[in-house]
Amino acid sequence: MIKMIKQYLLLYLIATGPLLVAQSFLESSISTSFEGVDRSSVAFADIDNDGDEDLLITGNTGTAQVAKLYKNDGFGYFVELTETPLQGVSSGSISFSDIDGDNDQDVLITGLSSAGRISNLYENDGLGNFSEVLNTPFQAVSFSAVEFADIDNDNDQDVLITGNDGSMDIAILYENDGLGSFSEVESTPFEGVSVSCVKFADVDGDNDQDLLIVGFNGSSSSSRLYINDGNGGYSENENTSIEDVEGIESSVAFADIDNDNDQDLLVTGANGLEVITKLYLNDGTGVFDEVDDTPFLDTYGGSVAFADTDGDGDQDVIISGNTEIGRIAKLYSNNGSGEFSEVLGTPFQGVTLGSVVFADVDGDSDQDVLIAGWPDGVRSTRLYINQQVVSLQELTNNNLDEIRLFPNPVLDDYLTLDIDSPIAGSATMSIISLDGRILRSKRVEVYLGVQLINVDVSFLRKGSYIVEMKMKGSKLVSQVQVQ
Repeated sequence: MIKMIKQYLLLYLIATGPLLVAQSFLESSISTSFEGVDRSSVAFADIDNDGDEDLLITGNTGTAQVAKLYKNDGFGYFVELTETPLQGVSSGSISFSDIDGDNDQDVLITGLSSAGRISNLYENDGLGNFSEVLNTPFQAVSFSAVEFADIDNDNDQDVLITGNDGSMDIAILYENDGLGSFSEVESTPFEGVSVSCVKFADVDGDNDQDLLIVGFNGSSSSSRLYINDGNGGYSENENTSIEDVEGIESSVAFADIDNDNDQDLLVTGANGLEVITKLYLNDGTGVFDEVDDTPFLDTYGGSVAFADTDGDGDQDVIISGNTEIGRIAKLYSNNGSGEFSEVLGTPFQGVTLGSVVFADVDGDSDQDVLIAGWPDGVRSTRLYINQQVVSLQELTNNNLDEIRLFPNPVLDDYLTLDIDSPIAGSATMSIISLDGRILRSKRVEVYLGVQLINVDVSFLRKGSYIVEMKMKGSKLVSQVQVQ
């Protein structure tokens, strides 16, 4: 019955015009292979320079603190890399950055391990093999946050670390010498916090990295905005209207929500007994005004993340955490002017004490999402694939014989594309279902003239599919039958 409805809808849309459909998410079949965690920090990065997004998950499994590294095959299938030196933590924070200018992603891990508090830096050899950097100046912390940014415009990545070191709450800035050696920046104005969240952003349009620090300062909730002078010198903006929140109960994220080229702000969390979710518009100079009448539920114990999930050029948002109606993970679509509406029917499982992070895990040029945390039950880490839909009119109006395909029909796991390209460079090869869903995309290098490109189609079921090649404004399409 469902198949008949889809076929009818397809015929109707082909007859009536283009299909312009927002994203639809589907939980990945590999979600069960990820370690379920809470009090987590998760991050995507291309650790082995193969052009896809790999994944690091840290947190508490209920029996242990873990740091699990997963390698992506380029199509969104992940395999755990065992025997890494990465120390497992919970109640911490992780961040990837190229600290030593060798064009690979190193990682800093902070939090509570089985051996106590840590702030461990690991250097990448370029192939995804990590080794710990010893004798760093970093203060070991838990209930922490870490964030890299080039604070002094010298083209290297400096880092801020907040958290509790066992005796006090800290907020320490470390300057990078460009080779991955760090030294503490003295006499900063930052208030020490734990259970914290920190974000760098250029809030006043002067092309340097300003800083928002939220957390618990030992006696109360705190949200403090610091303005960068362009050389890494900070001064507090004491006139900000941003609500005070505690970090472990909160999350903050910057994004240009109204397309006016400045960084707006979303804050969730708790200030004592008050729970908030507040959206602030930036006037372009770093002055923030609260937006009234948003559809967001007041949330604490969660995470927020912006991304253009539907390919319309504006920033949508996912908010997770505890609310008066229970634990949520809700997606809100932006209309381009900073007005949001909830996207109904998403498969996201509501969580608390977790993390939300976007990345294009399967190479199809849309934003997938990973949500980790504690739902109503067992800890979970779930990956949801964005099923972007393309225009049916665009597909049906093209002449479907511009790429020579063989064998066609496909009888085994591989299809060969025979193309004669008039230009050279990077191209995107996509396999699209007849209902317009992009099933797989892969970036390939194309040279001038006739060439053969092999494509793995072992994941396809029997049926007909569109093969599309896009390159520098040009497009070639063809149709293939899988038997």
